[in-house]
Amino acid sequence: MTDKRYDVINDKLKELFGEREQLMEGSAKCSVGSGEEMRFYLLEESEVKDDSGKVNGFYLRIQDVTEGEHELKVKEEQIGQITQ
Repeated sequence: MTDKRYDVINDKLKELFGEREQLMEGSAKCSVGSGEEMRFYLLEESEVKDDSGKVNGFYLRIQDVTEGEHELKVKEEQIGQITQ
């Protein structure tokens, strides 16, 4: 896959998911929508190389982590109530 084709894919992901919060190399968290309809996604990407190290493609995993984000928010609110 050429760098140009990768840039097209990257641009499409930005269009779909907006700017991403970089978590670590090859991993980012993003949100789509707003209010009660907001969804959270974890995006993981890496290069796929052959035995000689030549890049043959890219691997992209998109995971919906909305439920976990909502659970975290509830726990943070509970902790805030305890500490007040």
